[in-house]
Amino acid sequence: MKKIILATILLVSTLSFTSCSSDDNSTENVKTESKFKGTWSGTYSGEASGNWTATINENGEFIGQASNPSNPTIFTMKGVVSDSGILDADFYINNAVVGEFNGTLNATTGQGNWTNTLLDLEGIWQGTKN
Repeated sequence: MKKIILATILLVSTLSFTSCSSDDNSTENVKTESKFKGTWSGTYSGEASGNWTATINENGEFIGQASNPSNPTIFTMKGVVSDSGILDADFYINNAVVGEFNGTLNATTGQGNWTNTLLDLEGIWQGTKN
């Protein structure tokens, strides 16, 4: 009986130290740094106009501000840029979404549309990577 118990303990111990092969060398799940990373700035125009600046981090997160010289309100912008350059962002006043800031970026320039749903305004934007 002692031999059976000892054999069972030895077998369980051996199996607990055996690992399955893994794909640790696989690059399938590795996220590359966003090629749009950096500081961007530009202008917006249409039913309102002004300037905007934003930073895109290594994960493609877009964070910035937009302002209008004739209005003291500063809009905060937050969103993401996909690996293919699609920008999908919202802009806020006091943490409340009041509009969208969407478009396309390439290596050094970008353009798109904006809408202010609070005031029912819209227009276009353009910008460059600094």
